[in-house]
Amino acid sequence: MDTSDHERSEDQGRSPLHDSSLDATSGRHETPSEKSDRQWTDILQELRVMQTGVQLIAGFLLTLPFQARFGELDLLGVNLYLGTMMLAGLTIVFMLIPVALHREFFGRHLKYQLVDSGHLILRVVLWLVGLLMASAICLVFYVVAGPQAALAIAAVTLGGLLVALLLYPWWRLKRAESSERALEDR
Repeated sequence: MDTSDHERSEDQGRSPLHDSSLDATSGRHETPSEKSDRQWTDILQELRVMQTGVQLIAGFLLTLPFQARFGELDLLGVNLYLGTMMLAGLTIVFMLIPVALHREFFGRHLKYQLVDSGHLILRVVLWLVGLLMASAICLVFYVVAGPQAALAIAAVTLGGLLVALLLYPWWRLKRAESSERALEDR
């Protein structure tokens, strides 16, 4: 029996009507163990969504040195390729960390710590995926349209990343918090 089964069997004896674990903000009747299980499942699903894109980019990058035009790249183009390839490898490594953590934490009743660590790693992975995408787009523009176009698209893509991964989530959180406060004040 793994951690979640053990914790779930302990939690099943509680009546939902008398359960003090009702999360007032979500309205869910779940124990802390059930909440951690749900959150861990969410983290894994988010990783699965990103995994395919990262694998496709890495696979694309692995084939490039075997293409005829690769030999025509100048030193900057080769360095851009190598940096993008290293970023793909680093992204894949970080995507493996939650799996490694799960293997180490398995059966030790540490699901909350697993979720907390997984959450932090997922935030890093989001940025790595974004940077990998920006770097791969920059590489394509470098080869097809030249260094100036690559620099321009890199700036646009990085600006888009800042908006998508930092500013927009922050803005939505502030709006959600102010909506919650308005509801509480009624």
